Amino acid sequence: MYFEMAKRNLKRHKLMSFLAFMGIVIGVVSLSIFGIIGESVKNGLNEQNGKISYIEIIPNKKQGYFYFSEKDVKKLEIKKFNCEIIPILSSDEVMKYNRGRNETIITVYGLNKINMKKLTNKEISDTSIGINSYCLKNLGLKNGDYIKLKNSKLRIIKLKNNNNILSNLGLDYIISDNTFKQICGNAGYSKIIIKTSKNSKSKIKNESIKLLNNKENKAVVYNSLTMLSSIIDKLSLFLSAIGGVSLIVASVCIGNVMIMNVVERTREIGIMKSIGASKKDIMMLFLYEAFILGLIGCIIGTIVSYATGYIIVKYIIGLDMPLFALKYAVYGISIGLLLTLISAIYPAYKASKLNPIGALRK
Repeated sequence: MYFEMAKRNLKRHKLMSFLAFMGIVIGVVSLSIFGIIGESVKNGLNEQNGKISYIEIIPNKKQGYFYFSEKDVKKLEIKKFNCEIIPILSSDEVMKYNRGRNETIITVYGLNKINMKKLTNKEISDTSIGINSYCLKNLGLKNGDYIKLKNSKLRIIKLKNNNNILSNLGLDYIISDNTFKQICGNAGYSKIIIKTSKNSKSKIKNESIKLLNNKENKAVVYNSLTMLSSIIDKLSLFLSAIGGVSLIVASVCIGNVMIMNVVERTREIGIMKSIGASKKDIMMLFLYEAFILGLIGCIIGTIVSYATGYIIVKYIIGLDMPLFALKYAVYGISIGLLLTLISAIYPAYKASKLNPIGALRK
């Protein structure tokens, strides 16, 4: 009975019903879509991280360590992990290009020629610098051009972007270790790369950190994808919280619409009470109206969230949407419906307390 009467009343007050409905839809979409996209991106990063077959170890700067020494590298080499140990030098330098007319600050990396060949598949001489093709395009440079680091003139060798290790490690500017020491000095190694199999990565990571740290907390494992995943996780939660605020605003609007509904239907409520409707009947009628609006609005909002999220993740970002990302859609329905019912309690209570005689006079 309550359900049928609630449907009839919603149809009779189409504009108010539509405004409340749209508030719920927008609130649910705002709450769900950021979570769905964030969870999908995080899942894609975790999958990519699982494919990585190297470990990146950096000095623990929080403990005052900024470089690794030759002795540290020897420790790892003596251990014989049956994998490749690649120590890397780095320094921030001013690079001049276009015959000195332009300059920019870059992080230049120094490797010995054997390790350089392993990472870049290129022969980079002591008079050359390997630069990522993406960086070359941004700077308006091309293969064979010349740049200057301090007083050294170096010829550019283009490094392709399809080398996953280079792109993931951010090794955009590479020179030989001999050239690096002449230009930047030799303070020590800024990172150590250990190339290994995916199956033994976890074991070697733990053993190498234990070996380097020994009695001091000198080394930590760095993973840019894991850090990025953590940042995206926090960002998606933050954006979902903003969506939650919009859903709360929507629920306040629903409360206002319901109160206006009570005011407009005062005479109708008086008639219902005069023919025997109880306070419970009146209250349940208004709650059913809010429930129907909330349920339909939440379902439509969830469908819109999923469809929009799928299009963004699949065709714009280029990732697959994991099934567990739909938990945010469930959150949207649950929270949206709950807030809708809460926002309708006061208007429903106010309607149930109306004096029938006073209501009929209006």
